[in-house]
Amino acid sequence: MSFFRCISVVIASALTISCCSCADMNENAPRISRYRDREKEYEIGQSESDDNAEETTESDEEMLDSVELVVKHFIDYLAKLENKEKIQENIDHLLNMLDAIYESRTLASVDFYSDYLNSEIKDAYQSTEHIYSVADDLVSYAFYCGTQSQYSELFTDIITPEAAELYSGGYYDLETARAEAESAYYDSAEDKNRYYDIIADDTISANEKDLKCAEILIDMLSDETPETFYDSFYRDYTGEDILGLKDTIISEVLPTYFDLQEASYKIENHIHYENEVLNKAPFEVIQSYAKYLSPEISKSADRLINDELFRICNGQKALDISFTDDLPTQNSAFIFIGQKSTDDIFMTAVHEFGHFHASFFDNTHAYLMKNNYDIAEIQSHGMEMLFTQFFDEIYGEEGSQNGEYKRLKTLVNMCYYILSAFYIGSFEYELVSRIGDITPEEVVKLFNRNFNDYSIGYHLSEISHLYECPGYYISYATSALTSLQLFFDLIKDKNKAVEKYERIAKISCYSGEYTFREALEECSFEDVLNKEYINKISQKMREYADELTSKI
Repeated sequence: MSFFRCISVVIASALTISCCSCADMNENAPRISRYRDREKEYEIGQSESDDNAEETTESDEEMLDSVELVVKHFIDYLAKLENKEKIQENIDHLLNMLDAIYESRTLASVDFYSDYLNSEIKDAYQSTEHIYSVADDLVSYAFYCGTQSQYSELFTDIITPEAAELYSGGYYDLETARAEAESAYYDSAEDKNRYYDIIADDTISANEKDLKCAEILIDMLSDETPETFYDSFYRDYTGEDILGLKDTIISEVLPTYFDLQEASYKIENHIHYENEVLNKAPFEVIQSYAKYLSPEISKSADRLINDELFRICNGQKALDISFTDDLPTQNSAFIFIGQKSTDDIFMTAVHEFGHFHASFFDNTHAYLMKNNYDIAEIQSHGMEMLFTQFFDEIYGEEGSQNGEYKRLKTLVNMCYYILSAFYIGSFEYELVSRIGDITPEEVVKLFNRNFNDYSIGYHLSEISHLYECPGYYISYATSALTSLQLFFDLIKDKNKAVEKYERIAKISCYSGEYTFREALEECSFEDVLNKEYINKISQKMREYADELTSKI
């Protein structure tokens, strides 16, 4: 079965089930009669070709018409049926329908990033993005209607305060909800298109790109406030907390980064380091060592390999990006790795495997995901820390310094994550704090000022996270600071370190059950967002580097 037909069947099946479940409302509920078939991250919106855009729009409209009709029957059902169990059943069908659409989007994104210049694949990806975005909003409206019905108690935990506030104005109906959802999607797509058009334009300088991108950021963040900026990430810390640690990061982590770099150069000059097989089959290497960690981690590695839930693309058609995204109908996930160097690909695979492993303990429906990236990134960075214990075998013969060198390089990378994430996170929060009164030129100056503080070199136009998911980036710092505890736990007691990791892997990053600090406390991690901890972990890293270099 072709990819296009496959995702059509997945979506059509979900819609058909939902329609069937609503058959009591309307015996003539329709079935899907026609199959239809995250940069170079660009043009997430309209197709390049007018003909293709018309065809894609028509297919999208047909699919969304069917979603809208299912939602309409559900809303009608709320007023007609006095059957609480049946209402709950139909709630579950709507959630399952969105899971299937989300899953089709995941699979379409893998194909897109594998061959980003293929217009047909790009159109399929854009379609799934469009359909999921609008369908999610339509289901949200249906659940809001549920809060206004006699079954309101069934919807208390599934409707967000933001959605309740949006729809409570009194002028919304299903048609208006559809129109607003379409408008919101294309507004978002337009912002991304503008960004990717700019970075793909070779006729303008890097400084000109920065100014144009600054304009986009001002537009994108125009409705944000310092109080609301982190709301969508379910965080229990604020931008002010991050800014309050800036001086400590500069005074402690920055010099530690340079000290670790210098130590790694000294060791590198005294060893013969080779990295041969890991770039060919990194997940097979992971599988061979996972069994020494725990039965559950080994089971995840086996499933990853046996079910072929990954794709590695090193050809020029693929994009330089790696991610793990959920397959919610299968309680699983899919890993994509594109364009990674020989030295990077193995630890990239280990990082993504951490996300993959955690996915099996999280069955949150796509609609209910709250996106606590701070927890999610501990699950991936933490897996990297666990694998450092195998570096002596993986990277060289027993007694060589290859493993020590690679462990030290891992700490260098963790410092870099912390520095770059604080750098970008500080910039974002300061920008939001001034969003009502700042010019593009001032945005660039603010960005460059942070660059001078942290000595991390970027152009404003080069950070795609800023335009795709504003507010995300600081999670790389919080998770790296946390995961470093596992590195030093391994030195003392390997079994306890694995147990500690497995506890955090089973904390849902989607359900909203735990905030970041609550998850740390639950899993016996220290709180990392304070000066004392940052001082202590920096000192530990420097002592570790000194110990290694003293052997030379």
